[in-house]
Amino acid sequence: MRFSRVQSCMVFLTAAAYGQQLTVYSEFQRVRPDGEIVQADRVVDRREFISPAVVRGGYLTLRLAIQAPKGMNYTLYIGQNPDGVARCRLLQERHAKVGEEWAPVSAAQVEMPHTARLSPDEAVQTYLLDIQIPANTKPQRFRLEAQLNVGERWVIYPMEIRVRDLAVQPVREPRASGGPPLERSDAVALDRLAEFVCGVRSGTARQLNTITAITARNISQDLLIAQSRAKDETLQAVRATLMQAGGYESAEKFCESPRLSPKGAEWWLKARDYLYQGIPIH
Repeated sequence: MRFSRVQSCMVFLTAAAYGQQLTVYSEFQRVRPDGEIVQADRVVDRREFISPAVVRGGYLTLRLAIQAPKGMNYTLYIGQNPDGVARCRLLQERHAKVGEEWAPVSAAQVEMPHTARLSPDEAVQTYLLDIQIPANTKPQRFRLEAQLNVGERWVIYPMEIRVRDLAVQPVREPRASGGPPLERSDAVALDRLAEFVCGVRSGTARQLNTITAITARNISQDLLIAQSRAKDETLQAVRATLMQAGGYESAEKFCESPRLSPKGAEWWLKARDYLYQGIPIH
């Protein structure tokens, strides 16, 4: 299915009024079955995705939240123009109650297009859209749409994906072992960031579930780019910029006691902007 930008906006506004909606979040914003963000991940201004950047050989992971009328099937499509630029997989998240809060705790790949319906106790169903750019892809811009169909109505979320000239060796996804689901979503960055900034490997491996394993892979990919950027800017300068992105006082203070960023769960997106595009940290 292909739509022009004007058609997409019109269809979105019409369809939303009839009870179906498609919302796109970053990988650092987990969504509960009631449609609210998991409390640990909440930020004041979440990132919107209109024209995200991705590197050649790398991944971009987004979370899709689907709202549809109860008792009706919905179908989710992923469209590209031109076709075949990216390899996409769709993973449906499973939620469970942990303590006092429901949260996504695992994800399993589903075929596309994917048809399902909300259960009686769900306000939304969530998915991870895992987008991989082959290493031999040339730098370019291409259109990618998440397309939701319910009955005769469509909701379209269009994005212009910007493939950068940077290239990275593909990173393997770590093995999942069922890690804590309510730890803040960016916590998986700590061990990898400490190794890059402090030069020491963590003595204990953090447990990962199928969702956090994807985020861990993406952060490892980003730090490969950081190593490449350090060749031009010096390792000390790159480390200092990452510390600034996370709101850390200094690399020395962070290495004394690695802790979650005071900037909230989505802070790594600022670091990624710098690593991929050289955007200064403010």
